[in-house]
Amino acid sequence: MMTENTHHQPLNLATSPNETASPAQMLEVMPLSMFLLLDEQESPNQSFRSPEHPLIDLRDRPAPDVLRVLAIGSPQVVDSFVMTVFHWGYARPEDWSRPLPTINPGEVMRILTKRVTVNQ
Repeated sequence: MMTENTHHQPLNLATSPNETASPAQMLEVMPLSMFLLLDEQESPNQSFRSPEHPLIDLRDRPAPDVLRVLAIGSPQVVDSFVMTVFHWGYARPEDWSRPLPTINPGEVMRILTKRVTVNQ
């Protein structure tokens, strides 16, 4: 029987022990189109979609004030990142989606949706 570790260490992506990773270094930029739900006929992998594992439709009306952050990796790495973002004071763990399965075994994703103000 496995017990869940309730203590999360902040994720450290620094390249050396004396270096601290910035928030910008923590995020890898990926095109949002990689995560959009396609129409039923366009789905590249129909077998992955099931009632237990529905895909998330990220398409919505254009809203420049909405930011979506995706954390994708093993459940432990994703939870650690969520806690790191919490320690930065940017988002609480409950602001993120529940862990969602990906097509890769042993991998999950969590989505944070925030309204932001962009100063122009």
